[in-house]
Amino acid sequence: MHQFNVKSLTFYTIAITSVMLLFKVVTVYGESQLKAPKSISGKYYITLAENLSNCKKNTLVLDVQQSGIFLNASLSSTPNNQEISTYIEKNPSLNGKLHNNSFSLSGRVNNTILCNAIPERLQASLVPEGGLSGQVTFKDVSKSIKFNAILQKPQEQSTQSFK
Repeated sequence: MHQFNVKSLTFYTIAITSVMLLFKVVTVYGESQLKAPKSISGKYYITLAENLSNCKKNTLVLDVQQSGIFLNASLSSTPNNQEISTYIEKNPSLNGKLHNNSFSLSGRVNNTILCNAIPERLQASLVPEGGLSGQVTFKDVSKSIKFNAILQKPQEQSTQSFK
C-alpha cells in the first residue's frame, strides 16, 4: 500500500476548501445583488393626454414582449382587428431596454396607425398600480405627448382573440 503523502493531502484539502469557499461567496453575492427585472410583458391600452392634429382617436395599444432587460413592442390603434394584431405580434417595430422601473422604446411604426403622425420614441415608467405613464415623441409634432397606459388582463386578451 501507498503511504499518504502529507504534502499532497494538504494541497488537495486547501484546493477543495478554496473552491467550496469561492462557490459560497459567489452564491451569496448572486442571491443578494442579482435580481431579475420586473416582468412588463403584455398589452397596454394607451390613452394620450391630448389628440394629434386631424386625429380623433387617442387610444392606442402597446404590445410589449420582454426578454430580460430587452424589450420589443408594437403600437396599434385597432385592438380588435385580428389581421393587424397577428401582423404586429410577428413584426414588432419598437425596441428598447428596461432600466430599473423605466424604459425607452424607439423604432418605426406604420404611419397610418397614428393618423399620419410618425412616432420616433416612447418613454415610460411603471406605476405602482401595474400600468405605465410616460410620453411619446412624434416626428412632425413639435412637443411630446403624455400618456397613461393600463395593462390588459390575460383573461381579456384571450376573449378578444376569439372575436
